Amino acid sequence: MGKPEERYNVLKSIYFLNRRMSWAHAVQGIDISRCFEYTEAYLQLSSIGRGQHILDIGSYRSPFPAFLIQQGYRVSMVDIDSSVSMQKVWIRRALGFNACFSIIIANGMHLPFSASSIDGVTCISSIEHLPGDGDMWMAREIGRVLRPEGYCFLSVPYMVTSKEGRWGKWFQRWYDMPSAVARILKPSGLFWISHGFLMGDTIGKMVDMWYSLPRIMRHSLSWFHILLFPAAFEKDRANQWDSRVLWMLLQKQDAALQKI
Repeated sequence: MGKPEERYNVLKSIYFLNRRMSWAHAVQGIDISRCFEYTEAYLQLSSIGRGQHILDIGSYRSPFPAFLIQQGYRVSMVDIDSSVSMQKVWIRRALGFNACFSIIIANGMHLPFSASSIDGVTCISSIEHLPGDGDMWMAREIGRVLRPEGYCFLSVPYMVTSKEGRWGKWFQRWYDMPSAVARILKPSGLFWISHGFLMGDTIGKMVDMWYSLPRIMRHSLSWFHILLFPAAFEKDRANQWDSRVLWMLLQKQDAALQKI
């Protein structure tokens, strides 16, 4: 985890970029959980050189792909929801018509990319919404399309004991460590480089209270989260026994190295 000041600077950049994407983005701001997840994803993937190709899975209306483009990455966005096509309008409004990216409406369980063709993958709170063995299928696909030595950042809802159920209108799975290994790591064929936890202790309790509010209220007030940081980064004391999100940094090992 980066220093609070470093994380806050990243969040501010995403926040102001988000405001330029559309009036709805400006009004709704950034979900409190994403404030933690976006900053962690960017810092963990900082070893991927500018100009390389990053695939963001479950992009929907996220400002994170636009931020990656702004930082100099080539970005492809994949989402099963056709409304992701609006990213073309939003990103060009925020970054101009020279922004280079691709948008693909597809199921993450069947990624339309050739094997070993992607330098990096981000999957931020997306894989948990696939019922049945959908998360395992997506994990396999991520492992397939990622190039050797490429990295993947995933974040998922976390609980000490795994469960599945409904989150609003969506199916959702909450992972514990054993289920994250069994359902994501092993099917992907990737190697576990590092992991961490987000939103624990006092911050976690505040987050629980936040998500107990009606959805329309959360969506109309999420713009003010920026006022809580960097204090929230400083006070986040998440651990395996008290957190709301698990993040994982995975890497594909070169096949030649596996034979040594």
